[in-house]
Amino acid sequence: MTGLVMKKLDLIKQANNYKGEWFWKALPGYMHFIFGLAEGIVRVINMRFGYGFEFNVCYHQGDSFTWFWRTAVLIKMRTKFIKKVTSNPRFIVKFKQLWLKDMARFDKVVNEVNNTDLSVLSDEDLNDLYYKLYGHYNWAMSLGQQTDCLLSAGSEDWFHALLREQMPKLRTAELQEVFAVLSAPVYASFYKSEELDLLRLAGLITKKPGLKKVFKQNKQQKITTVLNKYPKIFSQIKKHRDSFYWAENNYHRVFNFSVSHYLKEISRIFKKDIDLLVVYKKELNQINKIKQAKQKIIKKYKVNKYITNIVRLMEEFTIIHDSKKGVILRNNHSLHLFLREISKRTGIPLIELFYSTAFEIGDILLKRKYDRKLFKQRIKACAFIFNNRSHLVVSGHDLKKLNIKKLYGIQKKITVVQGVCACPGNIEGQVRVVVNDKDFRLMKKGEILITNNTTPEFVPLMKKARAVVTEQGGMTTHAAIVSRELGVPCVIGTKNATLVFKTGDRVKVNALKGVVKKI
Repeated sequence: MTGLVMKKLDLIKQANNYKGEWFWKALPGYMHFIFGLAEGIVRVINMRFGYGFEFNVCYHQGDSFTWFWRTAVLIKMRTKFIKKVTSNPRFIVKFKQLWLKDMARFDKVVNEVNNTDLSVLSDEDLNDLYYKLYGHYNWAMSLGQQTDCLLSAGSEDWFHALLREQMPKLRTAELQEVFAVLSAPVYASFYKSEELDLLRLAGLITKKPGLKKVFKQNKQQKITTVLNKYPKIFSQIKKHRDSFYWAENNYHRVFNFSVSHYLKEISRIFKKDIDLLVVYKKELNQINKIKQAKQKIIKKYKVNKYITNIVRLMEEFTIIHDSKKGVILRNNHSLHLFLREISKRTGIPLIELFYSTAFEIGDILLKRKYDRKLFKQRIKACAFIFNNRSHLVVSGHDLKKLNIKKLYGIQKKITVVQGVCACPGNIEGQVRVVVNDKDFRLMKKGEILITNNTTPEFVPLMKKARAVVTEQGGMTTHAAIVSRELGVPCVIGTKNATLVFKTGDRVKVNALKGVVKKI
């Protein structure tokens, strides 16, 4: 038996023989876009910090993937961070400064990629730039992904449990009030930031009656012609595009929106016939209201320093967690540019390159060495496993040796799931389970969205939904933050809702109690 086969069997055995619980995320996406992130948070984090997510498995089938982490490691890292921030409140300041430095280095390389005509580079230079981006992305993710340790899995959010332990005299309603206020984010997500900036731009246009008129008519060619008479406003719209062109990307879809896309978005704002100034000021004041509410709660219930330090950790980690998503989406945009260029040069279909790994790009580009049969096999189903020393990609016969059902923890049939309230409400309706990119187009207004976890591209679906239910938990998750911004009832941390319910089921969502029940 060769050493390579031994390594394969060893990593698969480690996954199959693990006795503990697996925490999992499921998203639409291709293997190439998640592979680098996995290396960053397993191998690079351990090399850089001496701790981290020492083992994970990523299973791909079709155009979606499920990422499995050991729940015990998440809890261990969360405990580590809480201990650090409570013993040294300046820890979070240093952590954030380090993140900003990593992000600045990454931004510099992304800008280099965006400003380079990849088609004129030699194979060697294209290869070097690809791995330059890959290295800076891995390095940044080794820090940014640590914020995921604040995620929760199970019937109760860890912060809710901590509050109950630290403040045992609180009644249930009081505990819920303290939890809801202290866990609320004190910043605008990048989704909300873009929305606010579009409102601001619409406000500037309102001051120019002739310009406002053509935007209300929504005639794109005429809008562009008239905008040229207002170079300062046109310049700010272009700046908005440069700041948010990536905001609707994911691990599966990559958009490169032109300025005309944002002109249409501004036209849609004028169609709503709202008082722009009132709406804009209301949105801006929301963050200040949350900050004030936190101070009132801390004073009213005499919240101790231990809890207030953890609240600060959550606030700062939420900011980093959100900006980390921006790094991922911009990286995926750049990777897409590289893979398109490599596809042109090698003749390998783009979809097959989506199932290559970063470690294979050098051979593909410089030696024209690749196995298209293997790529096609991976498209059907594959998995990769990382520990802090090695990695493994399996498909075909080898994939059958991996016990996928055990990773999911599939149990007997149930009709009720329990999670945590992210935004209160009592709703009945029809389910729409969204687990891959195709499901996005099927979501109808008024349905109850059930998914593993939401990411920025889910926002249009969340706006349609009567309620949102996710398997992934934690008050710093995208679903928790955006549902509160939208005022949509939301239950998070159900663990297995996509396995319990199917599209078309009728369910009752009692978000306040965190219960979702088939009716």
